[in-house]
Amino acid sequence: MISIAGRTLSAGTARACSLSLGAPAATLSSQNKFCCSRWSRLPSIPINSPWHEVLSSPTFGEEPHYSSFALFLQIFGQKVYNMPKRILGDDMKHYGKIIKEIRVGKGYSQQYVCENICTQGNYSKFEIEESREIKFSILNDFLGRLDISFEEFNYISNNYEMQDRQKILHQFYNQTYNSESALYKLKNDCSAYLLKNPEDNLLLNIRTVLEGMIVLAKSSNFVQATEILSSIWKDLSRRNTLYLSDIYLLNAILFIFPRHTAIEIKEFAFRHIEKYKGFQNINKLKVNFLINLSLIHIKEKDFADALILLNDAIKKCKKEQLFINLSICYVRKGICLNYLKNADEGFCEKGLTILRLLEQTELINLLEKEVNSHLLV
Repeated sequence: MISIAGRTLSAGTARACSLSLGAPAATLSSQNKFCCSRWSRLPSIPINSPWHEVLSSPTFGEEPHYSSFALFLQIFGQKVYNMPKRILGDDMKHYGKIIKEIRVGKGYSQQYVCENICTQGNYSKFEIEESREIKFSILNDFLGRLDISFEEFNYISNNYEMQDRQKILHQFYNQTYNSESALYKLKNDCSAYLLKNPEDNLLLNIRTVLEGMIVLAKSSNFVQATEILSSIWKDLSRRNTLYLSDIYLLNAILFIFPRHTAIEIKEFAFRHIEKYKGFQNINKLKVNFLINLSLIHIKEKDFADALILLNDAIKKCKKEQLFINLSICYVRKGICLNYLKNADEGFCEKGLTILRLLEQTELINLLEKEVNSHLLV
């Protein structure tokens, strides 16, 4: 997901700008520095947490010295579901009917679908909805025999529409650009869902991320946004193992940490990402971390290290055919080369050309402003 909240303005104007839904970045005046105590307000790490191996107190308390953030990136692209062990009552309403429709549509017999899973008699009761309980593992076996993923089955069973939760996740993970109004709408959708499902931790965290982004979009108050998002860090820092939804959220709040801490967090996250090697489009997540971290380096004038990260991201973008991400990498690479060699070697224009072909007008305007703000005169 690439999203934009706000816009990049001149050095004297404080505005929020973000190329990442869930990973906001503030555009701040050069005089606006944050003292070390700003980091001390973040939650402490439990003594038995594996994060102690990653984050040392001196690093975590380091002053960030951020001057002007722009276009902080994150593409989620994955969908995380909490799978129940057993489906009961209303939760399985019409599931048997839907399974039957799919089976008949594919021309499969009951015996074929249930073979080595359950008896044909029990399967028949499931199809005519006489059975009011089924293990998720058995339903999953039926779906596998029917060549249907649970995601597709969920979509079909909801009359070929996403359920409310999935709509929110889809919008959050896949929104290309974000205006302030779009942030408010998605936040309101989260709030409406949470009124009926107040214990959905992922949606609570997504709403918190949106609240932080809205603060940046409206006022560029980096300290207030960090205080809002620190609750997510408090939650994540207590976990012994990171799963995909945790890693996405961690990437979303990466910008609140000092540079050296962000580097360690990226390495820690990558070790967990390796467990998902070959799972869906997992390299997208690596690309996002690399691009987000490169921006932190750029804002601290560490262009050499930013260039290393961007070159790595460029290779992965080409492999995964992530063209919008690739264009951003090219523009950022040009900015780094402009500082290191006094010439961008054509990378800025290359990135912008890709976006023109993709008709990404709003993104072009934002990146052109970013390029102009970094030009050496």
